[in-house]
Amino acid sequence: MSKLAMDLSAVDHTEEVHAPEQGHPPLLHRLSDDERRQLLAICTRRQLLPGESLFVQGDPFVELFIVQSGRLRVHYASENGSQLTFAYWTAGTLVGMPAIDGQFTHLWTADAVEVTDLLVAPRRPFRALMSGMPSLAIGVIEALEFKAMRLGNLSQILATSSVARRLQLLLLNLIALYGRRKGNEIVLSVPFTHEEISGMVSASRPWVSSMLSQLKYSELLAYSGRLMAFPDVDRLRLVDFEELTRGGQRHFSPGAVMHKTAP
Repeated sequence: MSKLAMDLSAVDHTEEVHAPEQGHPPLLHRLSDDERRQLLAICTRRQLLPGESLFVQGDPFVELFIVQSGRLRVHYASENGSQLTFAYWTAGTLVGMPAIDGQFTHLWTADAVEVTDLLVAPRRPFRALMSGMPSLAIGVIEALEFKAMRLGNLSQILATSSVARRLQLLLLNLIALYGRRKGNEIVLSVPFTHEEISGMVSASRPWVSSMLSQLKYSELLAYSGRLMAFPDVDRLRLVDFEELTRGGQRHFSPGAVMHKTAP
């Protein structure tokens, strides 16, 4: 078996690809061995170093990408220099799906956060495979459905005026995307820095660091190495982050639960 063939097989079977119940569906999980070989035949490999761009806003859609390993940050940069992070894509993710049609340009920029390996499929051969391979077509539909849900979640976060509530929604969204149960905790499978989180909620890094310290003090947040862990997701969902911001650690001691006011 060729190196590329072994890599493709690894994408479908390694533990990292098995997303949580609500996470990104790995594209290749529906394909048979023969179907994977057909997909492999049209693919090439690409590796990005940290900081390298896979594509930038305005680039034409000509290829699709399957993340094998590493992490991509997908974000939008406005004319005034501010940035909005859409998502971080990891192993198993299909990236660049509008390339199937070929009539659009990229609205986002994708940069490698760490060394990232990808399979690259040209648009027309990929589309031809989809027409004769229902399992691949269904996999693409699942990926589109998931990303539409992610865009809806992002819209909800951005439409929330309270930065504290935006942080709460983001953490719950990250748990849904990347959470893995480990003992009595839900641990994110992807590390996130305070800077990365601040970019996703449009807040300053010092404010985010302060809030995460408050959550850690209150025993709503812990760390498993570099990974964020959440001992009680239900309690995290019920806590009033606005009160946490106002009250500080004095009024938010471990074990205290401050519920949001019912509408």
